[in-house]
Amino acid sequence: RHDVKKIVDMYLEESLDSSHNVIVDTVDSETIPFDLVYMEELVKSDNLMVDATSATPGKINHLEDGSQYYHVGVKENLVKLFHAKELNCLLNGSIPLLIKIDGLPIYKSSTYQFWAILGIVKGSTSEKPFSIGIYGGNKKPASYNSCERCIQKGECVDRKVILPEVNALLRTDLSFDKMFDPAHHHAAGPLKELNFGLVSRFNLDYMQLVCLGVMRRLLTIWKKGPLKSRLSANLTTQLSERLCILRLMIPKEFSRKPRSLHELDRWKATKFRQFLLYTGPVVIYK
Repeated sequence: RHDVKKIVDMYLEESLDSSHNVIVDTVDSETIPFDLVYMEELVKSDNLMVDATSATPGKINHLEDGSQYYHVGVKENLVKLFHAKELNCLLNGSIPLLIKIDGLPIYKSSTYQFWAILGIVKGSTSEKPFSIGIYGGNKKPASYNSCERCIQKGECVDRKVILPEVNALLRTDLSFDKMFDPAHHHAAGPLKELNFGLVSRFNLDYMQLVCLGVMRRLLTIWKKGPLKSRLSANLTTQLSERLCILRLMIPKEFSRKPRSLHELDRWKATKFRQFLLYTGPVVIYK
């Protein structure tokens, strides 16, 4: 159970950086029979989550597909911050919240994974992330009708769900609120009660779409994609050597140094961004 606490603590620290290799390397499937049931004791003791004295303790919901969802809630965390005198950031009676949803595998030898809903009160004394809810299962939440910006049904191509239509009908706050696309909704969520745009008020994540999306996919294709698109081993080595040379020239303003393409699987989002905007044009240019 200490391993479970270690995983959650490490995840909260790494959640804004996207790479979970450290966590995956730390625990394998033989270490613990990982299950959200182990979270009950953790949630009572971890200061990032609701404690045992909470008026509304979290509950593990067992879903029909065998997955589980543990809900802590926003209110419980805010009450805890209030008692700790950390809510010094009230703005016109409002509390600025930053909410992030991200997933991570627990270990390499199993498909079990976490999808965590994390929150931060911007401007609070500590600005530490807290857990709002955690989904655990052998597959990520997915759907053929999952696009949050347009109304279309995806297609499965090469074991991937793609959305081929580029001129599909766009979702609007009204169409989402009225659930005009029943294939996209399971039920009315509690966010509807907040009376703000559930489409227009949610930004698309640059880190996920560009850095960990397009840039990572492009480099992966160059390194180990189909033969018609893959770079030769010699070219890959040349690019890697140039990146390593640039390590000596990267100023301290950059949080990370370039890494070889042979270590692509261990690149974090900041490295993909650095390659896209700075080092990539230099090492590729002839």
